[in-house]
Amino acid sequence: MNTGNQISLWIRPEAEELELYSGKDLLKNFQESVYVYEKNGIFFITREGNILLNEKDGYYKLVANDSSYNKVNLGSGEFIKEHQVSYPYVLGGMAQGIASVDLVVAAAEKNIMSFFGTGGLNLQRVDNALKQIKSRIKKDGVYGVNIISANPKKDEEIISLLIQHEVRIIEVAGAVTLTPAIVEYRLQGIHKKDNRIITKNKIFAKISREEVASLFMSPPPEKIITQLLNEGRITKEEARLAVEISVSEDIIAEADSGGHTDNRPALVLYQNMVLLRNQIMKKYQYKHGRIRIGAAGGICTPYTVYAAFSLGVDFVMTGSVNQSCIEAGTSQEVKTILSKLSMSDVANAPSADMFEMGSRVQVMTKGLLFHVKANKLYEVYKNFDSIEQIDSKTRNYLEEKVFKENLNDVWHKTRQFFVDNDPILLSRADKNEKLKMALIFRSYLGLSSKWAQNGEMDKKVDFQVFCGPAMGAFNRWVKDTYLEYPENRRVADVAKNMIYGAMYLKRLYFLSTQCQRIDMNNFQVVPDEKW
Repeated sequence: MNTGNQISLWIRPEAEELELYSGKDLLKNFQESVYVYEKNGIFFITREGNILLNEKDGYYKLVANDSSYNKVNLGSGEFIKEHQVSYPYVLGGMAQGIASVDLVVAAAEKNIMSFFGTGGLNLQRVDNALKQIKSRIKKDGVYGVNIISANPKKDEEIISLLIQHEVRIIEVAGAVTLTPAIVEYRLQGIHKKDNRIITKNKIFAKISREEVASLFMSPPPEKIITQLLNEGRITKEEARLAVEISVSEDIIAEADSGGHTDNRPALVLYQNMVLLRNQIMKKYQYKHGRIRIGAAGGICTPYTVYAAFSLGVDFVMTGSVNQSCIEAGTSQEVKTILSKLSMSDVANAPSADMFEMGSRVQVMTKGLLFHVKANKLYEVYKNFDSIEQIDSKTRNYLEEKVFKENLNDVWHKTRQFFVDNDPILLSRADKNEKLKMALIFRSYLGLSSKWAQNGEMDKKVDFQVFCGPAMGAFNRWVKDTYLEYPENRRVADVAKNMIYGAMYLKRLYFLSTQCQRIDMNNFQVVPDEKW
């Protein structure tokens, strides 16, 4: 083990030599091997040289070296091979089409995995988006679709549409259990060839809880398999082979993130998911290969990418940082605000979809009052059983500061929405005053996202934008570079800088472990248009 300053090799440079701390371009050229040697107490770097085991005139002490590599040397090569992508890097699905058609197409053009965000969109909009994606990318272009697993009926509707469009990869988010539709999607077309199980459909499961991760790492439950078989939704052969595969081969461990989050600490979560995977692989002995673990939540710079891979994950997923890019399906005003956030410009607020249960989402706060008003709404909901019980001072605040109209008028509009979209829920609200109040309050939470996405400037202080602290960390990293400005941020360019920056860090740390006197503080990884 090399614990000190030297390894017992000597080198005579046979190519251009540079002082180590001036040789950053050479260090970034991964197609070249690099050799670090010491001459007169100064470290130099070269890409070529004659190496000896013994000291000789004209030769210098070789203190560190790294070989060349033509491929990305981070994460899982199996991930790259399985999904036919350039990097072990994924752009996560953001709801309401913020992970847009343009975003998916831009990623596919560079062979990067991404997911179109269907959450909150009706089936017609999803159908139109899929038609656009298929018309704009090459036939074998890589992409997937994100779904929010809300309930069995909605899962069945969206997955039926995805099957019609022959979408072969989905990202399941928000799941607390397995629904029949998810299992049906996974099993459709499964067969054996040359003693190998072939699965047409792949599932990425974005999860923050181990008990849910265990469901997706295990084979489909026998009860659901039997139900699908009895209903004619899978064949006997598909049912027979189901016990030999996991529901998902790609598990995304979601740490503290924008939007719905359990605020899980990344280091602990990633480690535990890797350990759980190892345990389940040992139990089931799958023939389809190792379940892969991805890291999401806080992935925002080459430093966090490198750190995640150092913990043993197979791929990484970004979210918040992509929302500020040109291709994101949100307003320019939102992108401008996002590009100026610091890490502390986020807070938790009640969510629209699980308001009554106290579910929370992480949102941006810079120059905005949404989080203040939303938290006030939940406080009122907890303290009163109906709109009529609210005291006059509080009601005036809600009507003047939050809704900017009479609550009776708000209910009239809210009621019409549910007449068209969920008459069953409306019939319950007509008999339950507290539920009626919840629906009124939820209308503000739902509309605030649309105001932001559409850039309605008269509603700017009420913008709701899902965002985690990763956005602020990214902004700090790109400050004073071309990526500081949102008009220069493209998702594929950000991805490339993340991956190659992490590879650069990996090389630097590898060299410094061979010679502890190499000062890592002399190197900074910054965005580079030349990557």
